[in-house]
Amino acid sequence: MIKLYTDGACRNHIKKDGAWAYVCIMEDKTETDGSGYAEDTTNNRMELQAAIEGIKSLNGTMDKIIVYSDSKYLVDGMNLWLKNWRNRDWKKRDNTEIPNLDLWQTLNCLNADFFISWSWVRSHNGNYYNEIVDKMAVNCIENYALI
Repeated sequence: MIKLYTDGACRNHIKKDGAWAYVCIMEDKTETDGSGYAEDTTNNRMELQAAIEGIKSLNGTMDKIIVYSDSKYLVDGMNLWLKNWRNRDWKKRDNTEIPNLDLWQTLNCLNADFFISWSWVRSHNGNYYNEIVDKMAVNCIENYALI
């Protein structure tokens, strides 16, 4: 089993700098991580991108993956909303567009290709790896914003 902790961050200034980060903990306790920066984005997009990048980094593993995120948007989307969106031709209940549709469709494909469960963790509550990915994402924004 692989534990994947993800987080997204966004600084809502004029440019709306954002970043995503993940840490993967393998069964043998080895860890891998990654992060990235984006301009003109939102926090929700960064939360979704963190999960996408973390899952993609696993290169087709057949191990079970547990994704831990402090984003209710991500976890509820994957556990509760995704099936209904697919059944309604990728529309919300009121027949309007789903925000971040491109990322949700990517997550839908990844979710079908891997054995993934989605679990919510409370943010800033002392969860070691959640705190790590939060710091990684914030540091990524700060480092790129200086350029």
